Amino acid sequence: ISPEVKSKFPGTTFAYTIIKGVKIHKSSPELEQLKQDLVDSKKDLTTEDIQNVTSIKIYRQMFKETGVDYHSRRPSPEALLRRIAQGKSLYNINTAVDAYNLAVIETGVGLGGFDYDQITEPVVLRLSKSGETMHLLGDESPSQTEEGEIVYADDKKLLTLDLNYRDINQTKITDKTKNIILFADGGPGIDPEMVTHALTRGAKYIHKFCGGEVGVIILVK
Repeated sequence: ISPEVKSKFPGTTFAYTIIKGVKIHKSSPELEQLKQDLVDSKKDLTTEDIQNVTSIKIYRQMFKETGVDYHSRRPSPEALLRRIAQGKSLYNINTAVDAYNLAVIETGVGLGGFDYDQITEPVVLRLSKSGETMHLLGDESPSQTEEGEIVYADDKKLLTLDLNYRDINQTKITDKTKNIILFADGGPGIDPEMVTHALTRGAKYIHKFCGGEVGVIILVK
């Protein structure tokens, strides 16, 4: 975690683990049923309920303090929970991403998974510089950052924008991914145990539906 992030957001943490030897598929009937069960269990969820989730309030405040419009760029837990509140189904990406998204919804903590073989360690949580280039997943062309957005970056490139709001195309998890690095977002006032709990839960779901060997859970603070 960079000194600038520690200064601007005291008490911020993140956690990560590496899951090696996974086998990823487009979908799994068991996973699809779990997703539907989770949606059904939250059928009475309202947008007001979502706004009162502690971790989401903290992420939104972090976005606000970096100058981001949190009404258009929503933290990943908020985006997923809003889909449920709006009566929409959950995304079907693949068995790894769909699996850890279950943990995001259950815990309210943001998680982000990446193809570990496309990462050049170390990974740092830092503030962006003006004009850094990143090719975000789903975009036709690269875009440039504003000054002071909160990002994960490895030794060569930016990986995400606004915590895990969006990530780059190069490190996306596909059916060819063999090794995953999974992150959990902390923030000022988010209990580190909650962060590691969410990461552990997400990793267990990946292991359940993709196999592999889950590594040590590491908390960075």
